[in-house]
Amino acid sequence: MLVENYSYQAAFIATAGIAVYGILGAYKLFQKGRAPVLQLLVYQQIFLFSAFITGIWGNLALREIATDFYMDAELIRKIAFFGPLPGIPFLMVSWFMLLKFGFNLNGYKASRKWSSFFFGGFLIFLASIALLWQEVSSRPLSDPDQFFIRAFVAVNIFFHMAFLYPFLKPGKKRSLHMNKRALRKCLILYFPGVVLCSGMLWVLDYFGFVFTIISFLFLFGTVALLPFCLAGDTDCPELSTQKSTGDPFLDFCNWYGISPRERDIIAEICRGKTNKAIGEALFISLQTVKDHTHRIYSKTAVKNRIQLANLIREHTGGEFRKDQ
Repeated sequence: MLVENYSYQAAFIATAGIAVYGILGAYKLFQKGRAPVLQLLVYQQIFLFSAFITGIWGNLALREIATDFYMDAELIRKIAFFGPLPGIPFLMVSWFMLLKFGFNLNGYKASRKWSSFFFGGFLIFLASIALLWQEVSSRPLSDPDQFFIRAFVAVNIFFHMAFLYPFLKPGKKRSLHMNKRALRKCLILYFPGVVLCSGMLWVLDYFGFVFTIISFLFLFGTVALLPFCLAGDTDCPELSTQKSTGDPFLDFCNWYGISPRERDIIAEICRGKTNKAIGEALFISLQTVKDHTHRIYSKTAVKNRIQLANLIREHTGGEFRKDQ
């Protein structure tokens, strides 16, 4: 028993380290690419690891506390049922970010209607499962762990198959260029890892605690693998901007998906004009200027004009001229 407890503690430390490694890997990839689509991968890693920490280790900690207080088996079974539930919102957001990242990366755009459909449909799905289970069984789950793990495996495989689709059939204009080596590495390493990990989780209850710990380590490791499958070596040759136009400022706008009107707004911002002056110069309303500016900040992942100017200077080498 003592060996098992120490093993779980060591596994928790290891998985926490893997989670940090995966998040930092995604953030490093974003820092290299400086493209908004890569920021989605950072969010996906954060939310998914949060779900695992909450649903797996939080649940195990609650049951360990319940055991120390000598609670009866029925109460421990209820804790096992309700323990993973706080992780479901994190899972839902992480799957959304995963799909949005995959589709945006390969030239598809996710509209607000699609986002509403995803979250609305997922909530309806959860409510339907809960009602169906209430109708089918009048008694509590005999093995909540197996139920939640297998439900996670099934839904996770479904969303990963959906994530795979845009890689196999990319849109007309990808957000970033990925060469065949990067794509092949992503498919060969990451997706078989997901399938193997799913198989290990599916039979988790048939083996001892050593197999359980190995499965958890493999689960966290597979998730952390995705950013590194896409990044490659330190120079990040797999990710690049579109072909250069010869104009650094225009290349910057193409990289971040800046529209022609937003390009005009940026040019005026770099000339030091206020929103009101920009509106007068471009014959648009003040609110329209603010809307364009907000979209520019979202696309470039900056918060204010100073950060935007620094980002432009970084990408253009300070070659932007006020007469452009």
